[in-house]
Amino acid sequence: DGNRVASQIESLLAEVCANRGDQPAAVGHARRALAHAEDDGDPGLLGEALSMVGLNTFFAGEGIQEDLMRRACALEEHAESITSYDLPSCKLGCQLLWSDELARARPLLEGVLERAGRRGEEYDRDAALFHLAHLEWEAGELAAARRYTEEFIVATHQQDDEQAVAYLGWLRAFIAARRGDHEETTRRAQEAIAVAGRIGDAFIEAFSTALLAGVDLAQARPDRAHERVRPLRLALLPPGQGFIGALTLNFWTMDIEALIALGRLDDAAVTLQDLRERASCSGNPHAIALAHRCQGLLAAASGDVEGAIASMESALNEHARRPLPIEVGRTLLEKGTLERRIRRKGDAKRSLEQARETLERLEADGLAERAADGLQRIGLRRAAEPGGLTPAQARVGELVASGLTNREIGAELYMSVRTVETHLTKIYRELGIRSRAQLAGALAARPTDAEPPLTQAAAPDAHPR
Repeated sequence: DGNRVASQIESLLAEVCANRGDQPAAVGHARRALAHAEDDGDPGLLGEALSMVGLNTFFAGEGIQEDLMRRACALEEHAESITSYDLPSCKLGCQLLWSDELARARPLLEGVLERAGRRGEEYDRDAALFHLAHLEWEAGELAAARRYTEEFIVATHQQDDEQAVAYLGWLRAFIAARRGDHEETTRRAQEAIAVAGRIGDAFIEAFSTALLAGVDLAQARPDRAHERVRPLRLALLPPGQGFIGALTLNFWTMDIEALIALGRLDDAAVTLQDLRERASCSGNPHAIALAHRCQGLLAAASGDVEGAIASMESALNEHARRPLPIEVGRTLLEKGTLERRIRRKGDAKRSLEQARETLERLEADGLAERAADGLQRIGLRRAAEPGGLTPAQARVGELVASGLTNREIGAELYMSVRTVETHLTKIYRELGIRSRAQLAGALAARPTDAEPPLTQAAAPDAHPR
């Protein structure tokens, strides 16, 4: 007859089952937690149980239950005994984040962070830091993203919590993947997979595996990418399960790209149709945009370049409704590449310049370089920061000039040492210098206008150690 304790037990069982990827069991436990909470009559406990049902039906693919979550949040004032990460507003904030509704998610998660800090709830504060770091990287707010990431790194090192270690490994791999640092992405993702596999966190294991598939695609190994993501679609997210948002959409988009690269266009079309149906049911404009982009890639592979460009334009229209900046940049890059292919130089120039500007601002170096290469292929010189440096290169240069080692810079910017060295090689060549000792003066002497000076390239064998 202990309804309160029984409700809490069922809620914990729901969380464990969800982390293990068993959504039917998680929903069952959450509903039993709600039944016990209703019998108990405590409004705070009832709000917590309602939010557990909302969270687990969300994971089961039913979307955000807005009415149920509003009811749960309205009871939150009675939940003084509940720790901050278990608050209904936190669960709603996470669902909004995972549905790519970043602006709605931000104030809810910031509230959780503030409450947890005020109450000394270190575990809850760490979890809020992780989610806010992820949110701001997706939103393209790099200063806030770095701040939350640094705080999360410090907090994780202070606690003996393997789940936090797994989450940190994924976050570092996620950041490296955005930069196009394949070595760092692989290392961090493998670290996250090892820990997540040991503790049974199916979500982090799956999301980290998808990052490895992205490296495979970038390094022309579509067969390996397909081998990685196909099981994620078929096992972790079977029909009727799984939320649709940036974290899970890669399971479809990467597989479609891999199948196209393998020449399996019919299989790519089947996978695309599944994505289109899920995106339509979710109502998530970001998901719909990615479905249009994949449609464009498939059309291009089939020889219909004009149709492919039209699909990219449809994708951009959907992006405008719920933009994730890096995905907007990727779509502009694909559109410009297709326009260049059929010699629509003016359109290609506009698309690729927008892509380059967006991606450089996000320090997505690999994608930004693809856009710059596209501009060069149509006979257009790449625009750059004053002094000819991209934002990422300028930041590396400033840290070198301040006296940091390559390893320290890598830790500061979440890059591998090899990526730092690659940036330095380009900086030396652009500024016409040969050593770290010359860098501070060269940076100070950069012009403030947009046109870089003509400089003599550094010697080919100059190595930025």
